[in-house]
Amino acid sequence: MCSSDLPVFGGQYTVSANFTNVTRSKTDNFFVDSNGDGIPDTYYHGVAGDFARYSAQVDWEKKIIGPFGQVFTPFAYLRGDAFSINPTDHSTPLTDQTTAFRGMPAAGIEWSLPVLATVGQSTHVFEPMAQIIVRPNETMAGQLPNEDAQSLVWDDSLLFAKDKFSGYDRLEGGTRLNAGIHYLGTFSNGMSIDGVFGQSYQLAGANPFASADLADTGKFSGLETDASDYVGRIALDTGLGPRIAAHGRFDEKTFDLNRAQIEATNVIGPLTASASYIYLRSDPNAGIDTESSAASAAASINFIENWRLFGTVSYDLTKNALASDSLGLAFDNSCLTLALAYSEVRDSYSDIPNSRQVTFRLMMRTLGETSGSASLGPSGGS
Repeated sequence: MCSSDLPVFGGQYTVSANFTNVTRSKTDNFFVDSNGDGIPDTYYHGVAGDFARYSAQVDWEKKIIGPFGQVFTPFAYLRGDAFSINPTDHSTPLTDQTTAFRGMPAAGIEWSLPVLATVGQSTHVFEPMAQIIVRPNETMAGQLPNEDAQSLVWDDSLLFAKDKFSGYDRLEGGTRLNAGIHYLGTFSNGMSIDGVFGQSYQLAGANPFASADLADTGKFSGLETDASDYVGRIALDTGLGPRIAAHGRFDEKTFDLNRAQIEATNVIGPLTASASYIYLRSDPNAGIDTESSAASAAASINFIENWRLFGTVSYDLTKNALASDSLGLAFDNSCLTLALAYSEVRDSYSDIPNSRQVTFRLMMRTLGETSGSASLGPSGGS
């Protein structure tokens, strides 16, 4: 990714690119009753074969301060993708083309009106926000490989994202309006409260989150209807170290809670620790047909300069069972991060009994990053 400080039409532009190559020896399929008719449909986490994708995107935006403190941010981007598709399993809905091309031009504007109120020694900012993006429909949805855009968690962090898919293999199309309100309160004792609440609307064109692809991405995300589920966040920074945040997704018709997450973090000297609780009403794509909940904890400690130990553990409260755990060692400095981690996933959450994996990651601040993993096979423990 690169950007320029030289103004272009009074704004700034950014150029980014991505290349991915995936080889699979075996098709990884799963079944979901997407229509509720009792007949499961077949979807794919991955298809056997060799697949490559090159993506490039140019972004432009400009910030304008208008009357009464209004903030207008017009923006535009142009995205292009080239695919090489060579499956060895020809029973899937993949296109018969060995090469495919896809483009997405987009233009839009974001608006906000921050209003400041002072009460005693505290300040409060209320900021209504809206964003509209005009685009053509996504092309070849469901006919192209989807390796990196299968995870879609609709929450407050995506409310004003221009493309809400998690990876490059899918891209958002159609005309969409995102709207919400942001609140920030700061107090004299150093405490602050931050919150946001809003909803997303598909105004025109095909809703990409209702367009089934090979992995059925988006079908149960809360974005598949023209008016999405509501999303919100409230976060408390005590100013003394501990921080607590709660996130929620609420049904767009009944306001029932569909997803919730509560997380707390604290830093004590060289130790950074966090804990979280997650509730999910259902997610058939993940094999969760009824409500479920889980708790997790993570910790990292700097024991020597630039060196740290880290670990995580997840516990399934619905099944009353340990879900996964990991332990790792990392080196960090101003130039790079080098990490080696061991992880284990219990057999209820993987198709391999107690699958074990070693992961290596190298990130260089100016050159990029690389990572790799190796499976150690099933463990002998229970």
